[in-house]
Amino acid sequence: MKTRKFNTLALTAITLLFLTNTAQAFIDSAPGLSVKFVKVADLPSSATAIGASKANINVMTKHPAIPGSELNNWITVVDGRGLIHFIDPSGTNQSRLIVDLNTASPGLNIGNSSSGNSELGVRGFSYHPDFANSAEQGYLKFYTMSCHDISTRTLVGAIKLNHGIPPGAPTPLCDNILTEWRMISATNLTADPKSRREVLRFPQLYRNHGTDALVFDPVSKWLYIAVGDGGSQGDPHNVASNVEYNYGKILRINPLKPGATIPSNMLRSMDGAWSFPASNPGARNKPGRNAYYVKGMRHPETMFRNGNDLVIADIGGNAFEEINILKLTGEEGVSFGWRAVEGQWPTTTSTIPPVAGYSHGENGGKSAIIVGGVPVDTMGSEFNGKLILGDIISGNIYYGDLDAMKSARSWSKPMVVLKKAILINSEEQETTLMATYGQNGRVDLRLTEIDGTIYGVSKQKGVMFKLEEF
Repeated sequence: MKTRKFNTLALTAITLLFLTNTAQAFIDSAPGLSVKFVKVADLPSSATAIGASKANINVMTKHPAIPGSELNNWITVVDGRGLIHFIDPSGTNQSRLIVDLNTASPGLNIGNSSSGNSELGVRGFSYHPDFANSAEQGYLKFYTMSCHDISTRTLVGAIKLNHGIPPGAPTPLCDNILTEWRMISATNLTADPKSRREVLRFPQLYRNHGTDALVFDPVSKWLYIAVGDGGSQGDPHNVASNVEYNYGKILRINPLKPGATIPSNMLRSMDGAWSFPASNPGARNKPGRNAYYVKGMRHPETMFRNGNDLVIADIGGNAFEEINILKLTGEEGVSFGWRAVEGQWPTTTSTIPPVAGYSHGENGGKSAIIVGGVPVDTMGSEFNGKLILGDIISGNIYYGDLDAMKSARSWSKPMVVLKKAILINSEEQETTLMATYGQNGRVDLRLTEIDGTIYGVSKQKGVMFKLEEF
């Protein structure tokens, strides 16, 4: 392929230590590989104001193949403003609505309806690994993570709060709710509103750093849930490392409703709505502790599975955007350092360091990473084994060797240096995604890998594109 801020002294220490390392380059300045981007679809608009982003896409994924389904090659696209669609990527601009959470679930809080980067609304989506297996409990089921007004706590079907709020925190804006849905049938892949079941609920403290990525391990069928530190800036209530709360954690549960008996390696949640691995750290019967797997995250907005690992993009605070790698099992209770650590500053051997990323100074002063995926043969040999990632705001595309990143997960080793791709448009001219799909000074990029092809979307223009060899 041709934002109450955290302890001032702690912040000052991290910043000074970071500045002493600015001589290190985290992005190679030499020209990288060339990648052509080609538009494949215009997305349904959810814009509510002139000049607003056309859509607020947070997730793109492919649904598991259903024998005989005409939608098997279509892409599921999740708009944070409540709309979940199937999109035909063949260039026909066809779409089919799966569910509108504005009407199918009560009290959806989408935040600023005209914004293209609201961190409320619908944030996460995943199909159950048994979605296409009619003999299993997960058949035709999928899961959403979204934020709903706290008034919904008293409605029929509302699950009990997983935990409260930390001392001094404001009244929550809404509650993060993990919801289970079922399609009407294999020939009618539309969500049955009667199937809606709340699985997990806990408060959202501020308008940012909510709960995002949902990733299943297809072997254990455990669901991994990426939870931000609750918002504001600098983790003002120091919850990312506090195991009394879900904030700043990766959670690990089985979201299916447990039956009368469950496997010996699992334990039942207190409300009986889900189960969790007995190896999860913390108290067995205390809300807010039995779902969490690891701690010390700031805003792990995206993650995906690669073999027995999770690759996690943790959005940085004042200095550095991180790529982290977490093992699916065996790392119960480990910390990734936030709020005491950002990037690899200050140095500590008691946390898991990032394996790649970039400083704000290398990317225009403000930035946020979004992980794309691991290309395979159809992307061309030059990209095999590399992690493709991109900057949400600028739309810059970066890449790095994934095996090298996995080997760099140590305080004694430097982070892997990334390369910046040269972007080529359909007229074979060198350009940028900002110039092509930017608006309001943002691209609001999302990336994903599906069947060996990397797809991207600009939330600002509501355009889906794919990356091709050049």
